[in-house]
Parts: sequence; structure tokens; C-alpha cells
Amino acid sequence: MKKKVIYVAGLVRSGTTFLELMLCQKYLLVGLGEVAQTIDGIKATADDLTKRPWLDISKRKCSCGQSISECDYWSDVNNKHSALDKKGLHQYLLDRSIELYGNRTIIDSSKDITAIRDYYENNSDVDLKIIYIVRDFRSWVESIRKYLRLNNMPDYGAVYQSYRWMKANKNNINYLSRFGDKVLLIQYEKLVFDSANQWRRMEEFIEEDVNVKTEVVHDVYGSRFKNTDTPLETVKYDSKWMVNNKYSLIYPFTFPVFAFNASLYSDTKNG
Repeated sequence: MKKKVIYVAGLVRSGTTFLELMLCQKYLLVGLGEVAQTIDGIKATADDLTKRPWLDISKRKCSCGQSISECDYWSDVNNKHSALDKKGLHQYLLDRSIELYGNRTIIDSSKDITAIRDYYENNSDVDLKIIYIVRDFRSWVESIRKYLRLNNMPDYGAVYQSYRWMKANKNNINYLSRFGDKVLLIQYEKLVFDSANQWRRMEEFIEEDVNVKTEVVHDVYGSRFKNTDTPLETVKYDSKWMVNNKYSLIYPFTFPVFAFNASLYSDTKNG
């Protein structure tokens, strides 16, 4: 039996976590959060943790409320880490999902295209669908620059980050074109402000039964608030960039970015 997987892809700070949360609350999906990162955490060596201390899975808690060693799902996967490499561990977690949840579709919000290459592209045991979410570059630039400042990381300015956004999205979309109609492009702003139409598009794409308060989410590195009694139905949108004339001032230097952004938000991208 092929395992159905919905992979949520997109740049960091583009709304992937929000989209996963909404999908898991609405449909009969098994949300596993950022699977690739969880596997990295399970397989991390002492040297890995020295370089990336935040990856330490022993300090993490699953969104089901249990520690990794206690979680019905991840504890069993974690116990296999010494016997399997990363690809073997990924295949085991797919089998574990079938064992626990039958044919319910997995949602993997690993974001990165690399994880698709590593775990899904040549896996004949998986029926893969990909939702790629983009965010208006001006909103994304403001968000990523705020994140960099809060974490004392270098920021090379709005023009640099604008071209970074364009290059990454172009590369990702070009790679995903090989999957044809197995890919759906969703714009973050339209998901927030035109949610009914965007949910219609996603319903037609993922072909899942509507959830009846039976969400199952085992998210280790993403949001801790997945299994909440109060479903998240809306999201606050920071629209400060809309009244900031900075983007008018840098327009001559970022015209290609504006043009690419407009192409992603054109009507032809919305079915």
C-alpha cells in the first residue's frame, strides 16, 4: 500500500507552520511537523549538537504533550535510530504511521526542497502531493530581517534579502515543476484574506475527508500548540510594510523582484 504524503514546502517565515496547523485541524491527516529536522535530531551526534545545539531532541517535547521517549509515535521511531540510517529511519516512520493510523495521509512540513530529494523523489512507496506556499516578498523581507535582528544574525539589507527571496523561490519552483499536477501553489496573503477560495483549491487538490475533531499531530520542532481545544481559524497579518515607502525607494534596484512577485500572485496561479 502506497503511503499518501502531503509535503508543505516554502521558505522559512512563509507560513508553512500556519498552513500545516490549519490542514491538520480541518482534515483527517497525521501531522508530523518538520520530519527531516526530527530525523536529524534523532540521528544527531555530539559534534552535530556542538554546531547546532538547538537540534538536541532530548530537550524537545512532542506537540502531543509527551517527551520523545514517551510519545506513542516518536518513541518507537527513536528506538530504531542506531540500526537505521536516515533514509531507513524515514521509511520506518512511514510504516509506523500505517501501523498506528492506517491509510490516513501524513502531512510533512519540512519546508526544504532538499528533504523532497532525499526522502520522496525516488520513493515508489509514496503517493506524494506538494503544497508550495509563497509570501509577498516585502512581507517576507520584513519578517526575516526582524528574525535576524532578534537572533543577532547578520542582515545585509532589504535589497539583498529581496533578491535572496527571488532566487530561492525561483529555484524551488523550477525544481518542483518536474512533479507536474502534484504541486499546488498557495499564496500566504490570499490564504489569509481570501481563505474560502484558497481552501476550495486545497480541498480539490488533496481530496481528503473533513476532520471531525480527531486531529493527530506529532510535531517536535514546529509549533507546540497543535493539539489545542481552540482551533486556529485566522492569523494576524503584519501589514506594516504596506505603508512603508522603503519599497518604493528601492524599486529601481529591485524591479526583477517586483515582476517575479507579481507573476506569483497573478490570477493564472489560482486555478
